[in-house]
Amino acid sequence: RERKGESKMSEKRINFKAIAWSLVFLLNPNVSIIDVFPDFIGYILLCLSLVKLADINDTISSALSQFKKMIFIDAAKILAIFWTFGMGVATEKETSLLLWSFVFGVVEVAVVIPAFIKLFGGLTELGYVCDNTSVLGYKQRKKDRGRSKRKNHTDKIRSFTVFFIALKALMSVLPEFSNLTS
Repeated sequence: RERKGESKMSEKRINFKAIAWSLVFLLNPNVSIIDVFPDFIGYILLCLSLVKLADINDTISSALSQFKKMIFIDAAKILAIFWTFGMGVATEKETSLLLWSFVFGVVEVAVVIPAFIKLFGGLTELGYVCDNTSVLGYKQRKKDRGRSKRKNHTDKIRSFTVFFIALKALMSVLPEFSNLTS
């Protein structure tokens, strides 16, 4: 029981709103290397929302370090946009767009997919440890822990996120392949 005047500051809570806002910035389509909403803002929001959880879970801490790397990688993508359209040779813009789209697509898939898998794995670990129905999506009985084959909410969201990131990278590169024929 809580006494009057005491707060629940000692509890660590998952900030789902900040994570959802970060996903708005992260899970939007790219047009070549041009991002509709800058991903680095999403990575910053995601990192800020995961700091407290990274203190209590090593898997989330590992994912957090990869998301921090993506802040700088996405900032480099913005520099590549300025280089392509501002300082690059006009006749090589199509080739440059294909090259940068491919490079950043591969880097995003290679770094972000494992980071999201770790993030959702860490959230699932916390859900089993703390018996949290908001992460798992169902009440896990003590006798069924670790044996249940049905997918929880976090696993479903992880599958969608991994699929969308791979699709996002592929769809940013595919339109640029038409330039190879000319």
